[in-house]
Amino acid sequence: MSIAPPPSQFDGRFSEFYERFVEPNLPSADRVQAFDSVLRQYLSSDDPIHVVRYVRGQTRGTACRTSQGWRIFPTDNAPVWWTHALLHSETALPEDKAALFETMPHHFFKVARFQTLNQAGYHAAHILSAKNRDTDWASWTRAELGRRMLVNIHPCNVFLVAKPEWTRNGGRPDIIAWVTRAYLRRYGATMERFLADGGPGASPKNGPIDNPVYRYERDTDDKATQTTAGSLSPALRQNSPKSKAACTRTTRRPMIWRDLVGKDVLLEISMHDGRYLLPHDDLVAWVREHTTALETASWNEQGVYTWPRATGAMMQFLQRYEVQE
Repeated sequence: MSIAPPPSQFDGRFSEFYERFVEPNLPSADRVQAFDSVLRQYLSSDDPIHVVRYVRGQTRGTACRTSQGWRIFPTDNAPVWWTHALLHSETALPEDKAALFETMPHHFFKVARFQTLNQAGYHAAHILSAKNRDTDWASWTRAELGRRMLVNIHPCNVFLVAKPEWTRNGGRPDIIAWVTRAYLRRYGATMERFLADGGPGASPKNGPIDNPVYRYERDTDDKATQTTAGSLSPALRQNSPKSKAACTRTTRRPMIWRDLVGKDVLLEISMHDGRYLLPHDDLVAWVREHTTALETASWNEQGVYTWPRATGAMMQFLQRYEVQE
């Protein structure tokens, strides 16, 4: 299977990037439709195993059951890479549906030869988040498990951006809206059904969608880029908490400091069921755009602002910086 790599740098409209570098690497509409049919047939079977993103209290690769007895197979982001490789190749879908889903890789390091997108220089971003703040997995219903499996592995939920600056570009609402519209044209009813079942209300509004400006520079030391699946870039390793450079601030809840702005400091936030590593200034920029925290006395007089817990919107932002371990 041949994956055409993205350019080392790009400055233009996302439509150009998509048409030249993304669309040639996507599975065909027929293959996606066939996979969608197999997946939905499997989910309607008597006792499917639900391949979902792991949360607190679960172990990747170790099956568990809800209080109602439904089976769960927790994973990281590995299944979407594997699914893309399978559908982009000429490999026939196996007739044994249970074997297809019960043998999916649960960890980046288990993907093996299917790590083609990563090796070619792409990041697999999501249209709908594979996680939310509901970590009470024992109480998940069958319908919720089916929804989580859709957003975790469905090819309609994956779009490609180049690795440089993927943490910013992969989560941009304008790019996600544009890709959603493009996928509706490419995959038709399959995409419509995915949006309806994977995230009710996620369909884009009627009317024109802006064609976003998409740019990134050649930057092998991007502080928020993971160079290989499951491993941090050299810049992140150098600035980890074990580094003598002390360029990382660790915390167990979201916090920002005025005296750290513009200092190229990384935040390592460990909370809920994950660990998030991101530039402090990225969080400040998000806070400035989406909250009034920078207008408070705490920020203006004491130079610090903290949240007892991340809001749902903040968690969606932080998920693009989650460290896959």
